Amino acid sequence: DPGYVMQDADVDWAVDVHRRFFGDDLLMQALRDRPPHPFVAHWRWPLTSPHAVVELLNRACALTVVPIDVGTVLARSTNSGAVNGRLSSDLYVLEVAGFATRYGWEVQREPSLPSGRRPDLRLLGEGEELWVEVTGTGPDRPRLSVEAWSQSVVPALMAIGSRHDVEISGSASSTQLDGDELQVFLAAVEVAAVDTASSGEQHLIAAIDISVSIRSGGSGIGTFEGPPLTGDMWPKLERRLLEKAMQTEGASAAWICVQDRSGLFQLTDLATVDEREQLRRLAHNVSIALADSPHIAGVVLSTGVRVDAGEEDHDTVLGAEDADSNPGSVVLRRRLPG
Repeated sequence: DPGYVMQDADVDWAVDVHRRFFGDDLLMQALRDRPPHPFVAHWRWPLTSPHAVVELLNRACALTVVPIDVGTVLARSTNSGAVNGRLSSDLYVLEVAGFATRYGWEVQREPSLPSGRRPDLRLLGEGEELWVEVTGTGPDRPRLSVEAWSQSVVPALMAIGSRHDVEISGSASSTQLDGDELQVFLAAVEVAAVDTASSGEQHLIAAIDISVSIRSGGSGIGTFEGPPLTGDMWPKLERRLLEKAMQTEGASAAWICVQDRSGLFQLTDLATVDEREQLRRLAHNVSIALADSPHIAGVVLSTGVRVDAGEEDHDTVLGAEDADSNPGSVVLRRRLPG
């Protein structure tokens, strides 16, 4: 119910559910796994992110609904190492398993196909059988490189601005300025910030593909436009779909569920078109990629939880006029509490 108001008791209940399934030692195991700690990521830290609270409740609800053997297997697999990686992937599996359970399907975890492959889930209904492979996509190397560069430069500029009560704004067109050259640039910004603080004179500092302006009357960062992302994100998703299609070969009918964290919808030209055009392009690409996998009944590509100013749920459906883009494909936008 999107109008539901969350209570502290709901979060307490969700924490108890997690403790019961994962044990109190999950967090220490996560630290032993490798940093970063899974609950420090901004999308999982309940103290600072509504998204994280929704995810916490979502996982707790799924653990409560799914058969105890399925929930226990998922919890045990998360505890067996590589906690950071498994916590997200198993949540996606739990979401699907919980959804199927609520609609009356029997859920089996990692059953074996005649080929010996073991998709994530097998769903049994009244005379029906569906196999489901669940996966997630994360940022590619270029995006990770840009994010790492920005996360080192922006805080450094913010600290300089805060130390000297000046405002620093700027932009960068690449990550080329790095290492010792970057430190020289930051030192020049600091010198200029000291002068601006005392004289009130605005300064412009430029280096390789980066420039900043420093003015009095502020403190910290004004605006900073980081390096643009380039390249095509579709090939990575296509490879993932083909891998999962192969994983389910031999199934009578299979679905592939993908939780996208790559930025496909926010950082490509898909962000500049409406939902219908997004759907048309993606449905067209998916149809071509899986043309040789007739056992794939469908693909779910989810953005996951996002901030949305819309006040209503709505669907966007492709009709017969979109014959080249898999008619019947649909965008489902659903509001969540909070």
